[in-house]
Amino acid sequence: MRAWFAALAVSVIGCGPGGGFGDDDPEVDASIDTPGGDGFTTLIEREWTVLPRSEAFVCTRVKIEQDMFISAFQAMSPTGTHHEFLTISSTNSPLGDYDCPGSNLEPQLMFAGGVNTDEFDFPPGVAIKLTAGTYINLRLHLFNADEASSLSGTSGVRVKTMPASEVVHEADMVFAGHKGFTIPASPAPYKVTGGCSLPTQWHIFGLWPHMHGYGMHQKVIVKRGGNVMMTPLDADYDFDHQKNYAMADTTLQVNDQIQVTCTFVNTTSPMTEIFEGDNYTTEMCLTGIYKYPAGGSSEACVSAQ
Repeated sequence: MRAWFAALAVSVIGCGPGGGFGDDDPEVDASIDTPGGDGFTTLIEREWTVLPRSEAFVCTRVKIEQDMFISAFQAMSPTGTHHEFLTISSTNSPLGDYDCPGSNLEPQLMFAGGVNTDEFDFPPGVAIKLTAGTYINLRLHLFNADEASSLSGTSGVRVKTMPASEVVHEADMVFAGHKGFTIPASPAPYKVTGGCSLPTQWHIFGLWPHMHGYGMHQKVIVKRGGNVMMTPLDADYDFDHQKNYAMADTTLQVNDQIQVTCTFVNTTSPMTEIFEGDNYTTEMCLTGIYKYPAGGSSEACVSAQ
């Protein structure tokens, strides 16, 4: 997986089936199907095609037709899906499938997943609320390492829901980490650290670390009064297995500090700098944090260089 990063032609291609910016269909909505044997139903999905040795950024936006309370997520991430971000949308346009180059996320993050991301179940009584009449947006980063053949698939998100009467806390996800960094042209391990001081009380119950192909390790600590009070994550990172880390429901107080440290090893040849960004030749240092109460921007805990 790592060997082709440095040589990849960064070629953002057009949409797959149903793509384009002109598909504003007012009837496009999230239609929850009948739950399968595992209890999951498809919330949102997008078909796509990527040309040989290329990457693409594509989206789909749909309208929520009825109130729902999501209690578990399951990523639909076939080969070619680098990552997928699901947000509650701040706009209703464009609807349906469209191209979405660029790195800006919409304000409220619900879910993030990538290669081989596992199912994530919320604690009892905790759910993400989707209100009828609002819109959700799925943003996919896709890649095709094949030299000769195009790659097609369908990526998306499946969910479990729970009755409103069982919901005690409404949740969401926020990113913590760092942006704007540069990894030097050196084979020595390089650490990037970022995060924030909490503006309000958070209850956190899960983490999803995300880096690209040069990421080797990620550590998340929480400080209170300058002292480390907990280390919810300290693990090697595998791009090909971007798993969730469930944790006991933990209360963090106002002004507690979340600190994310990512360790990278630069294996480019010839050796060059690696910049922070969305593309395969760049890197990221992020951790998605599942928390309640809901509120705050999708990158509320991301610091910048």
